[in-house]
Amino acid sequence: MDLPPSPDPFEAAAVAVVVPAYQADAYLPAALDSLLAQTRTDWAAVVVDDGSSDATAQVAQGYADRDARIRLVRKENGGVSAARNSGLAALPTAARWVAFLDADDVYRPHALESLTAVFAADPDAEAVHALTETVDVDGELLDEGTWPAFQRGRVALNRGGRGWVPLPTWALTTYDSVLHDWRGFPTAVLMVRRDVVDAVGGFDERFALSEDWDYVRRLARRRPLVFLDEVVGHYRRHGTNTTLDADLVRRSAREFYRTALGDPSDDPATRALGRLAWRALQVEAGTAAAGRWVASARDRRPVGVARESAAVGLHALRWLRGGPSAAAGRAPVATP
Repeated sequence: MDLPPSPDPFEAAAVAVVVPAYQADAYLPAALDSLLAQTRTDWAAVVVDDGSSDATAQVAQGYADRDARIRLVRKENGGVSAARNSGLAALPTAARWVAFLDADDVYRPHALESLTAVFAADPDAEAVHALTETVDVDGELLDEGTWPAFQRGRVALNRGGRGWVPLPTWALTTYDSVLHDWRGFPTAVLMVRRDVVDAVGGFDERFALSEDWDYVRRLARRRPLVFLDEVVGHYRRHGTNTTLDADLVRRSAREFYRTALGDPSDDPATRALGRLAWRALQVEAGTAAAGRWVASARDRRPVGVARESAAVGLHALRWLRGGPSAAAGRAPVATP
């Protein structure tokens, strides 16, 4: 009697991890090794080589040849959003949850187990995000505890909608909290239910940098995200991080707010909440500019006084106007 064929470990995996990779041959082995070290083993990884000219594809294929849970997808270079979307199009059939791990980041061994446990504890949860530490090019921790402390500093609108209040660690991450900022959470700390991934759609390929922020905004628009107060991954700092480009960060933040405040798919309640959040952001930024004005005046720095006077006026104008048209200027960007 013939035995039934063994199930394909890729297609049978409960957790799917999308790994976009571009010019990542130096770091991809550490990312994939961190998957191989997971305490939860029913995962599958889709590594998307985004048109690399180095040995990224060869590294990924070497891992795929040794472990059937890993598959390589190759495509022409199109950016990280397009790469993640190609990975989403190749998810295993049985996957119940989807996670994202950039090729230069790594998971801690318990990451997938901890993230999926949230869904087991709360069947209504649609997405969860956790904490990360930062590491250097060699994987050594940088200022341990500093980045998680910053990420814990989530805020939400107060009852009047005119300002921000801290969120306790047990609170959900709401839509207004996401609009305030995304607190430097890399995609490695995010996990989403498969049916929600299908409903939300892919990453917006128009974004040069804030594509993950926009993706989480669309998740939070459906239902608040669960916050897991636990470090599950390491974000690698190196000379080619796109977040090191301050001008790109500012431009991407402006594009995020233009999109968020002018999204035609938002319902009236979401649009109203977005306007409240935008105005509260302008109050926050204007108050900070006023504080700098006082310091400049005290130190008799006329250039600083003039600059901060203009900043206060600009934020007041944005507050009055509200809406997406007011988002075209410099938007607040959160940094630790």
